[in-house]
Amino acid sequence: MKRTALALTLILALLFSAATETLFTKAVSAKTLTVPDNYSTIQAAMGNATAGDTVFVKNGIYYSDKNTLIVIDKTLSLIGEDPKNTIIYGLFSIHSPESTAAIRGAAPNVTIPDLTITSYHTGIAIANYYEEAYPSGCRIIDNNIENNSEGIRAQRSDLLFSGNKRARAKSRRHPRL
Repeated sequence: MKRTALALTLILALLFSAATETLFTKAVSAKTLTVPDNYSTIQAAMGNATAGDTVFVKNGIYYSDKNTLIVIDKTLSLIGEDPKNTIIYGLFSIHSPESTAAIRGAAPNVTIPDLTITSYHTGIAIANYYEEAYPSGCRIIDNNIENNSEGIRAQRSDLLFSGNKRARAKSRRHPRL
């Protein structure tokens, strides 16, 4: 009789534990962080994103320099509104050839579509350093990569590149606003 009561008590305790965990477990869902509506810079949105999120960049020209590299260090998507009008514009010139990549994918399953990346040494680099995750399964799709010395640099072979356009440099001057 004592064993039956003990077994019944244990079963009820397990059921209660499972029920309360189900009731109080908050579902985690991916969110969309919009630049410039929610964040003034792309890197600020990246810093506040979590794995599975989308950073959506509205049409506009987003200026940066060699010190403002966009690093994607978690699995997420960086999506431009329109590849012709969502422009990440660097300060590359013959006087500062050490300018780095505009975007560095340093996590697995990163997706980067619909951007124009111009005037950098390297447009997009898929590379991990130090203890970052292995950037496998990344997708670089339908971007305009122009006026860069190097369009896309990939340390890995298991990546998808599709529909990207690369144009040779004609001028290294900033457009007039």
